[in-house]
Amino acid sequence: MADHGTGPATPGARALVATLACFAALLALTALRYTPPSPLTADAPPEVFSATRAQAELATILGDDLPHSSSHSSAHPLGSPANAAVRARIIERLSAFGYEVRTHTGLACYAPTAWCGMPVNILARLPGSNGGRDGAVLIAAHYDSVPAGPGASDDAAGVAAILEIARALKHGPPAHHDVILLIDDGEEAGLLGARLFVDRHPWAPQVKAAVNLEARGTSGPSFMFETGSANRWLMQRYGEAIPAPMTNSLYYAVYKQLPNDTDFTVFKAAGYQGYNFAFLGQVGHYHTPADDLAHLDPRSLQHQGDNALRTVRSLADAPFAEAAPEDAVYFDVFRLGLAQWPASAAPPLALLVLASLAAAGVALLRTRRAGGRELAWGIAGSAGALLGGTLAAAGLFLALRAAGIVPVPPGAQWIAHPKAATAAFAALAFAAASGIAALLGERPGIRGAMLGHALVIAALGVAVAIALPGASFLFLVPGLAAVLAIVAMSAVGPGIVWSAAAALPAVAACAVVLPLVYVLYDALGAPAWPITTAALLLATQALAPALVTAGRAARRRLFLAALCVVLGGLATTALQLPYSADQPQRINLEHRRSSDAAQAEWIAKPDGGHLPPALAVAAPFAAREEPGRSGRQVYAAAAPYSATTGPQLEILATDQTSDGIRYRLHLRSVRGAAELELRFPADVTIRSLQTEDSAQPLPLHRDPDGTHSITFKALPAAGIALDLTSGTAPLTMDLIDRSYDFPAEGRFLQEARGPTGTPSREGDLSSVSHRVTLPSQR
Repeated sequence: MADHGTGPATPGARALVATLACFAALLALTALRYTPPSPLTADAPPEVFSATRAQAELATILGDDLPHSSSHSSAHPLGSPANAAVRARIIERLSAFGYEVRTHTGLACYAPTAWCGMPVNILARLPGSNGGRDGAVLIAAHYDSVPAGPGASDDAAGVAAILEIARALKHGPPAHHDVILLIDDGEEAGLLGARLFVDRHPWAPQVKAAVNLEARGTSGPSFMFETGSANRWLMQRYGEAIPAPMTNSLYYAVYKQLPNDTDFTVFKAAGYQGYNFAFLGQVGHYHTPADDLAHLDPRSLQHQGDNALRTVRSLADAPFAEAAPEDAVYFDVFRLGLAQWPASAAPPLALLVLASLAAAGVALLRTRRAGGRELAWGIAGSAGALLGGTLAAAGLFLALRAAGIVPVPPGAQWIAHPKAATAAFAALAFAAASGIAALLGERPGIRGAMLGHALVIAALGVAVAIALPGASFLFLVPGLAAVLAIVAMSAVGPGIVWSAAAALPAVAACAVVLPLVYVLYDALGAPAWPITTAALLLATQALAPALVTAGRAARRRLFLAALCVVLGGLATTALQLPYSADQPQRINLEHRRSSDAAQAEWIAKPDGGHLPPALAVAAPFAAREEPGRSGRQVYAAAAPYSATTGPQLEILATDQTSDGIRYRLHLRSVRGAAELELRFPADVTIRSLQTEDSAQPLPLHRDPDGTHSITFKALPAAGIALDLTSGTAPLTMDLIDRSYDFPAEGRFLQEARGPTGTPSREGDLSSVSHRVTLPSQR
């Protein structure tokens, strides 16, 4: 077959340039549409959500000194005095809006980690017109923070949003259902407040649907990333309630496979329907001292609050009894609207698209407008580009990890300067498509290239529709576009309409892929890069028809340009430091003492696996594997020991039972530490463990080294009484108490951590361990 031209002025080259320009326009549209809205002012109508009013509530509940401090004192974790002060201010603000506020407390545990504590939840209720007879709607956020930071975004912003929503709900006609406001405690300690509400509050059985507000960053738009099960009716209401929706069912499908949890996990397990919202830009501030009021983007607060208010009002008027138990496939179209269909329809639709393309292929072969060899080359080229590009992306990503440019899990996967790498992996999709096209030349022909790629996408679409229906739209939309394009190209001759039809599958694929990959890095970190390549290949490989007609020179130029971006992006990423003051490495420090051995050591726990140079030489650190549940590498150095009293265990009684020996114990931290862990050796048999005043068994976590453990968060100053029955006697256990402070003599280590390092989550700690042995008899 003759070459269709080698210069950029050929019709094929012009069509390729026009299609690439369309890609650029869609990217610009994505950036424009996925920016959160401007905050409404304080004089906005009373029935709407105003971020300015919510920010005032946020400053009030955190207190004037909290949002701007980088010390542990700015945090308000479960059980702390600061936590009680925040709670009092929230109650005061809800009461000022005319709500009857009540609190609810009790022991709750998170089984996966065996964390237990005594959260104090805040509740209020707005009656609906039905008098609470057929269910209620819940809106929830948590008011506790991690010990390392103020938690202005995670999740005081959610609390402030609820306060503003509580005010707005008082305006306008009452909803049909009651609205329950739950501002829960202990989420950061294992979803304890949500668990307490679901298990033990009398209002919990009345809840039919919940709206949960979260954050994993301090900026960015608010995503609706999770729903309750059987979400078809939910998405219908969501599409009606939200004028500029921002969601897709791939988030929902993938999130179900991840181990991540929020309070909505508890609500969903209890059978509640509803929505989970979060914003996740600037994840470097998440769970650190930088999660303060100064870093919170008010546009994110506006978007989150507006979404929550609209969905709460929609659910509060929803006829729950009519909800059908069916999931949906859905995605927003540049936030202009929501496309959705039943998940059960995904496999038939995918099969229909595949059958239509197969029929089109047969028709083209019979009429000799395409040959069997051309079609085979088209299928091979598409499969080769998709597979080769994906494997190349995975290999490059693993190489970045091996070179230490990207942190190794379980460290946080976000780096300081990701844009160059993101551009490189995006360009890799263009390099793979144009590289395969350059190798194949004109062999597939325009129809063979189009139909071959469409058949590959349609076949993948059938598999995905069966295995993961929520992701099927990524294949169904470009597959359907290919069907329409082939029909149009068969009906008209070469010209503008014909060229537009040839470009349609690529444009359609770009339209569904770009909104997804635009936020993928914020959601996943560096692992998003190879996924970005794989997703964009759906769009770039759809360029195959245009590449066939563009000529050798155009194909080579696109390949070389894409390859230059790939190499330049990777080189730039390799030359830049992985951490910065705005995206610091998370490095927690611990002063660990053994009261039995009268020894102490400094422990440094770098999230990225390596110590910064200044910290590495500040003390004679040596790497070792952390025992217990983490199994992670830490760095230890000898530290000065100061005599201290370790956690104490008092044996109140010992009884012989048919299951073994039953011990009545009392544990406390003499120095008033915030948490206390019990760790049992691997060869110990624990028959039961429960608090003295409850028959409910407490969970034990089996650690990687075989040991068992349980941790009591926010341990009362008076301690805790336990009943323990063991089949092993005598019984040896380790007691470790931890306080959220760090000794003054370790200040040099905090300074050596530098501006590109930060404490996170639990922050810098002091711990004391003590080993005790329980006798076989008193």
